[in-house]
Amino acid sequence: MIKFINDFFNTATFLTRLPLPVIYPARLRVSFFPLVGILLGLITYLLALTLQFFFPIKIAAVLILIIYIFLTGGLHLDGFGDFLDGFFANRAQKETIAIMHDSNTGIFAVVGLILLLLLKFLLFEQLILQGKLEILLIMPVLARFVLTLMVARAKVAAESIMAAALHKNFTAKELRLSLIITIIFLVIFVLTFSYFLIELFFLAVALSLSLLLVYLLEKWAVKKAGGITGDIYGTLVELSELLILFTALMT
Repeated sequence: MIKFINDFFNTATFLTRLPLPVIYPARLRVSFFPLVGILLGLITYLLALTLQFFFPIKIAAVLILIIYIFLTGGLHLDGFGDFLDGFFANRAQKETIAIMHDSNTGIFAVVGLILLLLLKFLLFEQLILQGKLEILLIMPVLARFVLTLMVARAKVAAESIMAAALHKNFTAKELRLSLIITIIFLVIFVLTFSYFLIELFFLAVALSLSLLLVYLLEKWAVKKAGGITGDIYGTLVELSELLILFTALMT
């Protein structure tokens, strides 16, 4: 049990800024990604519930966004920006990889990140207006679950050390554990918030769209970069979160 908790803490410190005590050596377990999503969701949801009572809606939405970015350390935003610079530069495969590894930020990243953050702000605002803050619980869990699926199945680019390391250590057992954690959470979520029919349909649509995104990103990554990189993982998380928010507000 101690090793289980220690590995979880290690995985959480990789994906977040949470100052958790880790005893090394410790494993980075992809199967714990949804579990980290649960932790992120709980913290964000509880803080959002509090903020909406003390601040005007727009300010509360901005603060929720700031808190979420701080908790994740902007890890996935950084990957999304690198992805935009590399994939939209219209260069050959090697040049695409080089651009993504470049520490300088290009125009595609700047514009894309501004639009992404603006969209998230507006979506968080709508969650408050529609009384659907509980979506903040499920958003990070589903996004990180589909990330485990990409790690499990996608071809990794030769130049991506991080993506290769995650994929190499991933097993069928890890995938099963990730699936079990996600299913248990979804059941608890549905029962806690009395989600039925239309809400269950939202969950199914959100997950289906995210899985489609995994497929499309993988195909594009193989064509443009020779396979998946760590930046593609970050892009998947950011875009999946947007899809989940959009789908939730449509129901």
